[in-house]
Amino acid sequence: MLTHFRAFVSGDMDDYQRLAARARSSPESGMTIASAVFDSIITMFAGDFVASHGRASDATNIARETSDAYALAWTLAHQSVMVGRQSPSEAISLGEQALTVARGVPGTLTRLYPLLSIVTSNESVDPPRARAAADEAYALDRTQRRWWATIVTNNMAGLSSTPIATLDRLVEWREVFASLHERQERILLSSSIASAAIAVAASDSELAADLAAIAESDAIAPAATFTAHPTLIRRARDHPEIVAEARARASRMSYEAAVEQTLASIDAALAAHRIDDEV
Repeated sequence: MLTHFRAFVSGDMDDYQRLAARARSSPESGMTIASAVFDSIITMFAGDFVASHGRASDATNIARETSDAYALAWTLAHQSVMVGRQSPSEAISLGEQALTVARGVPGTLTRLYPLLSIVTSNESVDPPRARAAADEAYALDRTQRRWWATIVTNNMAGLSSTPIATLDRLVEWREVFASLHERQERILLSSSIASAAIAVAASDSELAADLAAIAESDAIAPAATFTAHPTLIRRARDHPEIVAEARARASRMSYEAAVEQTLASIDAALAAHRIDDEV
């Protein structure tokens, strides 16, 4: 499992899919759960959220059959995250179930994914609940690389009742991107860039297009954006020239160039906001 985790966060999807295939061929219940989780993540990044939710649900069902509370807490949390865009109410319910199970077993590590699922499912419907879960996850994360704390920071950077348009939010996004780049956690970097693109879409179409195109390209780790997220689908429809130009630029970028452009785009937006504030 550690090997598959490293492959995932580094953005090596070829190796990740190889490990997923190995898990599918194993009769062990733990590997069967892992196989379903692998498949759900692969299909999610391909933009097939229905299939992703189906495989996440399979993982939960297997965990229930094995009476493994630790596995059940994580698979419920994973199912919550995978279903979030299709059914926010179901995502909230699954997240709360996951946390209830996690609080019933020894140790704190098991709570981290359930808490993250509560953050993601409550961002737009109950911000105070999302913030409370984020604070708890951040405090509990004692892992070496503080992976969960980084994801929580990513989510909280986009947590706002209005479109992202302030200096502090843009600064938070930049810090998340720089941290993930430094740690070479490419899949998280790509998904974080996609999240930022969604957050800024209503207030800055060009910045959203640049970020989404980079997240979608092969430069870092491809994540479905313009074909998967309603907000970005609308941007592609309403601003086809801007999106086409952004995609063309991203298609020519190396990894280093993509990161440099991402940070430069945020810096340009920050500078523009400072000028607007002074005026």
